[in-house]
Parts: sequence; structure tokens; C-alpha cells
Amino acid sequence: METTPVHPRLWHRDFWLLALADMLLTMTMYMFFPLLVPWIALGKGEDVFAMMGVMGAYALGLFLLGPFCNYLVQSHRRNHVYMVAALGVVLAFALLAFDMHGFFGHYLPFAAVLGVRAVQGAAFGLAQMVLLSTLAVDVAESTQRTEANHALSWFSRLAMVLGPLAGFELLRFFSVGTVFIVLAAMAFLSLVLVGLVKIPFKAPDDEYATFSFDRFFLPNARWLFFNNLLFATIVGILLYIYVDVYCYLMLLVGFYVALRMNTHFLTAPKKNWHIWIVLASAVLALLCMYFMHVLPLFYFSFLLWGFLIGLVNSQMSVMYIHVSRHCQRGTSQSTNFLSWEIGVVIGVILALGLESLSDCFMLHIHVMTVVAILFVLFFLSYFFFTLPWCLRHHQREKV
Repeated sequence: METTPVHPRLWHRDFWLLALADMLLTMTMYMFFPLLVPWIALGKGEDVFAMMGVMGAYALGLFLLGPFCNYLVQSHRRNHVYMVAALGVVLAFALLAFDMHGFFGHYLPFAAVLGVRAVQGAAFGLAQMVLLSTLAVDVAESTQRTEANHALSWFSRLAMVLGPLAGFELLRFFSVGTVFIVLAAMAFLSLVLVGLVKIPFKAPDDEYATFSFDRFFLPNARWLFFNNLLFATIVGILLYIYVDVYCYLMLLVGFYVALRMNTHFLTAPKKNWHIWIVLASAVLALLCMYFMHVLPLFYFSFLLWGFLIGLVNSQMSVMYIHVSRHCQRGTSQSTNFLSWEIGVVIGVILALGLESLSDCFMLHIHVMTVVAILFVLFFLSYFFFTLPWCLRHHQREKV
């Protein structure tokens, strides 16, 4: 019988494979952002409602297989569940690529496209839940699991910026259909990487339900879900509206600053001072964004947003673990993943609406207004309600 491997350090071969698989698969979803307009325009003439529908179908799909996640990983080898789910993402992108290359003789009906996107969302959601809630725990020692969750969240965060960057560059040289093939290949590579990971056999629980919230959604983290969704909505708007390569590069610089300072912030929920750094950084970022014509200031605002994303998302990831009970760590990370992805999709949908209703100058003003309103809602609800609630419901002495 296989036994759980002993790894004195977290960054061993199997964990690297999981981290790279996570980043590749997540990049495929975010590389889709720059493809959205040219892809829909080919078949629908830049119909904003069609674009909203495509994003909404993906968001709905994220929830479809979640209730079955625990049943699937109990009934089958968990790395096999990931690989089948990733294969679903591969097939969805391949189908879209065939469609764009005229394999079917005409473009797929819009209802079929929505179905493909829903299936893709379901497959991606299941793959990420299995990786975050199960595989990451399987390859890490008990004392390293919070560090493992934290590290994987950073790989997902990098994918969120590297994905659109790669998508923009690929569209300069290749058609939309060809880029879809690249996305399918990246998802397949993610599948292969997880297939190389040595996952120890674990006997299933004596009893487990076909349909449950285990490894899917943590009701005890509902307020964190709401706050994380609000902040992710801001990120979705910024990622979609400001497609400048330099903006994304500055986001990466901001990530680096947040990562370097992260050890000082992870204990911050008990001190509250991290909240004032978040508030000051957001106010300064909005002020710098206002001067869009002064490019150094405008780009500096994205460094600040990168710092904020890294800080807030890292803090949220750990706080999800804080409010989870024993054996709910994986469920907390799946909940974190869902709140972030749904928030980003809502942000993209809001951005599409703002873009369709505004001219170039007013779009920037409207975006700043909506972002400011969302941040105020996030800050007030987090500082005056969610943070105190989390401290009262803290379930773990050590994470």
C-alpha cells in the first residue's frame, strides 16, 4: 500500500508540478479576456449582451459540479478526477477552435456556445477545487499546509496577470481560433503535470453523500465570501478595461512588493493596522488613476493595485482557514476560489456595460466612480463587520 510521502520542505518536485499545473490552467481562463471581443465580434458583431452571456454562463458553470466534488474524490483517485476535469477544459477550447476554423461549416448557435462555456466553467471549477482542497494537502506535511495554500494562491494570482498578457501578445500574430488551440494545449499540459504527481492512496470515508458542501462551500465563511467577491469585482473591472501591457507589468511589480512584505501582514488580523495600509494605498491609487494623462502617475496606480491585490487576497486566503473547523481547510480554499472567480466575472460584466454606455473619456470617469464605490463597500463591510466577526469565530490557534 502507498504511504504519504515525507517532505522536509514544501518546495519538492510534486508540489512544483501542482503549482505549475494550477498556474497553466488558471492562465487559460484569464487569457480568454482579450479574446472575448474579437471572438464574439466574428459571430455576433460585438453584441455586448452576447459577451455578458458568455461570461455569465462560465460563472454559472463554476458551481455545477462543486456539490459532487467530495463524492468524486472519495469514489475515485483524486488526481484522476483533476485530470478528467482538465480534459473537459481541453475539449471545450478544442471545440471553440474547431468552430472558429470552420470545422462545422458555420458558427455554432449561440445557445451551443453558452453550453460550451458552462461546461468549461464546470470543468475548471471542479479541477481547481480538487487541486486546492485535496491535492495540495496530499503532497504537503500537516505543518506545511497553510504555506501550501498560500503559495498556490500566489501562482493563481500570477496567472491572473500573465494570462491576459500572453493573450494580447498571441493575438498580435495569430487568429482567435489558433489562440484557442494554444489554450487547449496549455490545459492539456496542466493535465499531464498532475498525472506526474505521486499522490498517495487514501481510503474513502465510511460514509459520504453524493451531494454535499464538503470541499465545495463553507457556510461559516459566507461574510468573507461577500467581501472577497466585492474586491474581486474591482479587479475584474481593472483587468478588462485597462488592457495596456505596462499596466499589467506594474501589477506584477505590485505583486512582488506585496510578496516581499507578506510575512509582516499574515498576522495582521489581530492588529488591524493592515486595514489602514489597504485604505491609504487604495486612496492613493484612485488619486493617481485620476491623472490618466500623466502616464507615470497612472502606471504607478497599477503598482499600488497590484500591491493591494496581493495583500488583500493573501490575507483573505489565510482568514478562510482561520474560520474553518477541523477537516474544513480544503472547503475553505474552494470557497475562496469561488468568491474570487465570481467576483472577477461580475467585474468583467460591469466593465462591458460601462464600455457600451460611455465614450472614451467618460468611461475612465465611470470606471473610477464604480471602483471607488465598490472599494468603500468592501472597506466598510470588512472593517466594521467581517473582521470582528472572523476574530470572534476564529477556529484555529495555529494555521
